[in-house]
Amino acid sequence: MRSFIVILLLVVLDSSGQNIPFADGSEMEHNRIIKNKIKSITTYTYNGDSALTKGVKTMYKEYDKKGNPIKEDEFTIDGNLDMQTISVNNNGKMSDTSKQYNMNGEVVYESIGFFNMKGQEIKDISYGKGHIKTINTYEFDKNGGVIRNDMFDSNSNLIYYTIYKYDEKGRMILDSGITSDIDNGKRIYYLDRKYVHCYNENKRFKVTKNYNGNNELSVIDTEKFDSNWNTTEYITYDANDGSIRGKQISEYSKDGKEVKFICDNAIIQSYYDNNGNIVEEIDYRSGIIEERKKYYYEFY
Repeated sequence: MRSFIVILLLVVLDSSGQNIPFADGSEMEHNRIIKNKIKSITTYTYNGDSALTKGVKTMYKEYDKKGNPIKEDEFTIDGNLDMQTISVNNNGKMSDTSKQYNMNGEVVYESIGFFNMKGQEIKDISYGKGHIKTINTYEFDKNGGVIRNDMFDSNSNLIYYTIYKYDEKGRMILDSGITSDIDNGKRIYYLDRKYVHCYNENKRFKVTKNYNGNNELSVIDTEKFDSNWNTTEYITYDANDGSIRGKQISEYSKDGKEVKFICDNAIIQSYYDNNGNIVEEIDYRSGIIEERKKYYYEFY
């Protein structure tokens, strides 16, 4: 297995072809919301067979007439509010405020995200018990790809940063995380992890090589795509012995909707209405229904 992986990597590195049009899932979702004039989506979760159990509201999403998010509530399986996000549109500039609650309804975590006119998040601030914990800032290139993410602590010290690099076709080829520590009163920076992405467009194939903080290859991820560039297979290999750490398989309908997702002993089947809105998901574990999710819509 190990020799097979090495050969595979060489093929990907030497190949050339057209750009892979990796679609932004969030943009596709936004377009669906607008097209179908969706005002809100409410998710109910059922344990096991829905005919025998009572559903619990676990998610509520609300949108304006332009498809922009207004509110998102996440609930625990017990029905308690777990996370709430409120979105505000200030003349085209969006901001999100998210709050996480404990069982007593107290805020234990809060974050505020700020977006530019292009909808890109340029800054987020996280709080713990009312005090700033971290601040993240983001930089983008002319094509809209993020090229740097800086993380600062509450004293404005740069504690972690991530560098992203792209090839001439706009595909991400490098994702490096740099962490830091204090040594003799001075902050030092060193490699935390590194991901190197390689592509074979003709075979609709992608390989990601994962390196640890010692710059040692530890994990290899391979990804296959169908003719619509939907991911059909994702496999994670141990770089040392070639053993498979994890495998995911996805199946799609003719119009590109994911209808089946397989991971280990789990199978999730998804069902849609005639407008492409997901209406139900069924989660099987070893052939037995463990959970169902049903989606209910309100339209403008």
